Amino acid sequence: MLQSLFTKKNAALLFAYGFFVLRYSHLGGPLSPEAQTHYLNRLVALGYNAEQLERLQDFMAHDDGNDFIMVNLINLNPSPQTLPATGEGASAEALIDHYMAHMTWAQLARASHPVFFGSVAGPSIDLLGIENAEVWSLSALFRYRSRQDVMEIISDPRFRERHEYKLAAMLQTIAVPVTPRLQLSDPRFLLALVFLIFIDRGGPRRSA
Repeated sequence: MLQSLFTKKNAALLFAYGFFVLRYSHLGGPLSPEAQTHYLNRLVALGYNAEQLERLQDFMAHDDGNDFIMVNLINLNPSPQTLPATGEGASAEALIDHYMAHMTWAQLARASHPVFFGSVAGPSIDLLGIENAEVWSLSALFRYRSRQDVMEIISDPRFRERHEYKLAAMLQTIAVPVTPRLQLSDPRFLLALVFLIFIDRGGPRRSA
């Protein structure tokens, strides 16, 4: 029975799944102090302000080496400022699209990607300890393979240029990193289920 499982098809499926898991997972552990200093120096050179540097330093200092989801709430600006790439009269959505044209490829190159986009269906229902947070326009979830991947993205000068468009497109935003405890949509789990469907299970074959 076990011998019948060792087929070329099963070997190919196992190889493909293993390659995907290795690519999709971060195996390098948490950021070292030296790596944190390296990224901070790059951010300083790009002109990040003291408040941004403090938040990102804390973000790196609490690295657990695992993937995470960035939870975003966005309140779009109905009249964003004019920027060179999008021109006069561009909508907030056009500015976001210009930002994401770079960001999407930067994410995919590091096994990171969008998980969810949605338009907000109404004003905030529960609100405690925060002011001026009743109205939002969009919600988005992004999966990142590691904090190191995020630091690679945001310490790239091309990101710094595009990020200006994202900020101009918004009146308010909150972006919070969240470590998943239950994530049934994890592609590693879903792909394993798909492979189980197509795997050769062996056993006797009936002749016609």
